[in-house]
Amino acid sequence: MDIIHLRDYSCKDEELAPICNYAALGLNRDLADFSTFSPNFNNDYLTGFKTRILNASDLVEPQSETQELKIITLRFHSTLDGLIDLLNRLTGYINLAQLEQTISLADFGIKYLRKSIASVDAEGVIQALHTINGNISKYKHRECLMIWLPGLRMLQ
Repeated sequence: MDIIHLRDYSCKDEELAPICNYAALGLNRDLADFSTFSPNFNNDYLTGFKTRILNASDLVEPQSETQELKIITLRFHSTLDGLIDLLNRLTGYINLAQLEQTISLADFGIKYLRKSIASVDAEGVIQALHTINGNISKYKHRECLMIWLPGLRMLQ
C-alpha cells in the first residue's frame, strides 16, 4: 500500500523552518496591520505559529539525536585511541616471542589495524581484530607469547 504525503509547501524540508521564521518575523513586526486585516492574527496566533515552527525544526534537525551522535562519535574515537597502546604491546610481545620469523606483522593483522585506526574505519578495525584474535589463538602455544598475553585480554 502506497502512502501519499501531501505537502502544502514547495521547498526542501530543511528550508521550511527558516522560511517560516522569516514569515513570523514579518508577522510580529506588522502585527497591528495584520490584526486590522483579520482578528485571527493576534498574539495567540503568533505564539502558536512560532511553536509549530519549533516543532517542525525539531523534526528536521533533532538536537537531542545530534548530541547523542556526538557522544557516540567521541566514545568511538577514544576506543580507537585506546587500541593503539594495546597494539603497541602486542607488537612487543610478538617481537619477544620471535614470531616475526613465522608470521610478519602485516600477516598477523597489526599493520591493517593501524591503518584502520588512523583512517577511523570501524569495519576495517573489526576485520583486523578478527584476524589478530585468530592469530593469537593460533600462536598462543608459543611459550613467550603465553607469558605476555594476559596483558592483552582487552583485545579479546
